[in-house]
Amino acid sequence: MIERLREQAGFSMTELLVGIIGFVIVFGVIMEMAVVATHNQDRISQRVAANQRARPVMTRILDGLRSACIYPRVIPIGTGSTGTQISFISRSGSAVTPVPDRRVISLSGTNLNEAVYPSTGGTPPTWTFSGTPSSNRTLMTNVAAPSGGIFRYYDYVGGSLNPTSLAVPLSGTNAARVAYVSVNLTVQPGAGVSSLDTRSPITINGATDLLLESASPLTTQDNLPCT
Repeated sequence: MIERLREQAGFSMTELLVGIIGFVIVFGVIMEMAVVATHNQDRISQRVAANQRARPVMTRILDGLRSACIYPRVIPIGTGSTGTQISFISRSGSAVTPVPDRRVISLSGTNLNEAVYPSTGGTPPTWTFSGTPSSNRTLMTNVAAPSGGIFRYYDYVGGSLNPTSLAVPLSGTNAARVAYVSVNLTVQPGAGVSSLDTRSPITINGATDLLLESASPLTTQDNLPCT
């Protein structure tokens, strides 16, 4: 009688090795996708957090600048303002004869601070201000000045905005010509730079003009601030 051959079940060593290698490759791809997804989510959440911190501060600064022209032809921006410190007069409210405060916003280290100096007298456009601030607060932490500075100052030439910013610190002559201010903030999330994304800081930009009417191309119009 002829003996029947027994079945050979299972995997050969070669097949087993190929299977293990394939599993490792697939598992590695899955893990890489998970890591990328985690990094993307962290980057998005960190940048959203930075944006949410910065927007109210930007609005506060621009609103203050927009309320600087409380009288025609005043000079709202202070002499000596730089790329990281701006001094300007500002007053909100509906008083018939408004008296401005002098506000100084400055970058100190990574803190953006604001000091408010109340008026002590004088008449428009030459007020006097206290040497001691009535309030001093930190507007935001984890702030940096982008290339070119936080504050940039421009004048109008022939009815058009001069694309070249005025030299800082502002001289008395240049301060009297500032009719447009741009504000640029590089902001980190509240907890600092993300370890998963060193580019989590974002830069936001804002600007406002200091004209009471639109700039005129007429040579008879000087387009100076608060005109």
